[in-house]
Amino acid sequence: MNGTLLVATLAWALATVSSAQPPPQNPQPDNLTPSTATQSEVLISTLAPAELKKQIAAEKGTIEHKSEVERGGPVAVVVRSTGCMKDVEGRCDITAKVTVYSPDGSVFHETKALDLPPTGRLVVPLKIDASTGTGLYKVVVTIRDLTARRFGVVERRFAVK
Repeated sequence: MNGTLLVATLAWALATVSSAQPPPQNPQPDNLTPSTATQSEVLISTLAPAELKKQIAAEKGTIEHKSEVERGGPVAVVVRSTGCMKDVEGRCDITAKVTVYSPDGSVFHETKALDLPPTGRLVVPLKIDASTGTGLYKVVVTIRDLTARRFGVVERRFAVK
């Protein structure tokens, strides 16, 4: 009988303690919309500026990546990003830092924290003229989702011939 009374008292005490604990806190406000991950890609485009602008503005615009570009023609780095965490006003707050390294490892072109427009697509034109060295260039893009407090790095290489 004492054993049953002891077990019943212990079970009651355990139930009382567990129900008195506060519910777990949600670190994000309820009105923020989380996403599983920010998806980003970097493309090198040789489209003419007017055509590139048209493709960027289109919902399902087509931009083909070029792994080899020629000197003297239009060349641009295209950053596309989706899946951000929206802020309380329903907007994405994403920035991109673009750095292009020349074949010798020096910085060829660099931008600092450009805000991605609502379309999630950004264009950074490059000046590759007759005096630009040939070889393999590396593009490094750091994407920051400021609302979600996360970042990612995407790299792409292309050759100038």
